[in-house]
Parts: sequence; C-alpha cells; structure tokens
Amino acid sequence: MSKRNYWEKRLQEQADILFNKSALDIDKELALKYRQALNETLDDITDLWDKLQKEQADGQVRPNDLYRYNRYFVIKNNINDRLKRLGLAEQSVYRRKFMNMYYDMQEIVGNYLALLTKKPEMKNPVFTMEQKKAAEKVLESVWCADGKHWSNRIWSSKDKLQASLEKGLMDCVSRGVPKDVVVSQFKDSFNSSFNDADRIVRTELTNVQNQAAKDRYKEAGIKKYKYLADIDNRTSQIC
Repeated sequence: MSKRNYWEKRLQEQADILFNKSALDIDKELALKYRQALNETLDDITDLWDKLQKEQADGQVRPNDLYRYNRYFVIKNNINDRLKRLGLAEQSVYRRKFMNMYYDMQEIVGNYLALLTKKPEMKNPVFTMEQKKAAEKVLESVWCADGKHWSNRIWSSKDKLQASLEKGLMDCVSRGVPKDVVVSQFKDSFNSSFNDADRIVRTELTNVQNQAAKDRYKEAGIKKYKYLADIDNRTSQIC
C-alpha cells in the first residue's frame, strides 16, 4: 500500500468514526425528547380515561364522554403544543450537531493534508468568522432533488405525526376504540416519526460532512478530490 493510499484509508476511517458517533449522539438526544413527548401524551390519555371510568356506574367509557367538558379538545391542543416544542427542539439539536460536524470534519481533513504534504500549516487554524459563515451556508443550503430544506422535513414529519395522533384520538371519540389500542397506536406513530428523524439526520450529516471536506480542500488550493459516501437503508432515497 502506497503512502497516499494509507492516509486516504486513515482519512476515511476517521470520517466514518466521526459520522457514526455524531449520528449516535443525535439519536440518543432525540430519543430522550421523543420518549418524553410520548410519555406525556400517554399520561394525558390514561388520566382522562381513568377519570371517565370512575364517573360511569358501569365503568364503561362511551364516545360521547370524551366530548364532555371539551376534554377531547384539551388533549388535542396539548398534543399540538407538545409536537411544536418537539419540532423546535429537533431543529436546535440538528443545527448544533451539524455545525459540530462541519468543524470536526474540517479538522480531520486539515490534519490529513498536513501529514500527506508534510506542511504543518495545512492544519486548521482557529476557526474564523469566514469558516462559520461557510458552515452556516452549508446548513442553509437546499440540495435534495425535491427542493426541501432539512427544517422543512422536520415539520413535515411533525405534521404527519400530528395527523396520526389526531386520528387515534378521534377513533376514541367516534368509534369507542379501547384505550389499550389507542396507546399502542400512539407508540407506533411516535416510533415511525423517530425513524423519519433518523433518516433526516443521516442524510444531512452526510451532506454536511462532504461539504466540509470539499470546502477544506478548496481552502488548501486542491482542485480535484475523491468523493466517498456510505449508502445504507437509512439514507434518504430522494437525496
């Protein structure tokens, strides 16, 4: 193996480690937020159901019971507010972690160039305002074929989750679906939304990582470079 191939392999290994760690860190942070939102929503359903059962002489909850005292609308509004907070929290996590990915990948590429060329000055300097602007430009770019920004994908996913939860809640009201069935549906809906978030994370992390490397090569005056990407079943097909 030539020296160049050795360092290319090392670069790819470090890039893979960075990617996997970043994706895992985001997943862990998002999982806590999704779990909290799910548990709060299930608490709303369970508490209401228990209260309604106590009010009925036969212990049976009927569809119309959920409409009394605007209980249905209270839970619906709670869900909507909760999903808005979840979406805003996701945006904050993504932006912070994507910025970190940009800086970390630039540092990895800078170290690689310094070793390959034996020019220590190729290593990254202290991050400048220009680099911050470059990172912001990458984060704000729309690059997928469908023309959607990653923040739009977050809210599209939240709209989908909201519609699913409202359908489950309406099933309670209109069809008298048992509480356990609704709880199971809500869990499935949150899990599906979390999987959507995971796809967004991995797709956008790949883009940020590649753009960071590309920008660093350009800064070093390199005009040609090899594009490498790992594609798996969690990478968005659209992008």
